[in-house]
Amino acid sequence: MAIQIDDLYKIRHSAAHVMAQAVLELYPDAKFAIGPPIENGFSTTTSISVSTKRARRALSAATT
Repeated sequence: MAIQIDDLYKIRHSAAHVMAQAVLELYPDAKFAIGPPIENGFSTTTSISVSTKRARRALSAATT
């Protein structure tokens, strides 16, 4: 069964929401602007206030 474009759109859209929820569990004050699914994934803008060394290390580890 081949994955159709519409199916990829739905998967990428859902993945953006899953990622946002995971970040909110770590950083409850994070703010998001989830953009549309794009050719190779999804687009999102995130604003996180990182005020402790521990938080900065966790964010760095999660994004590498």
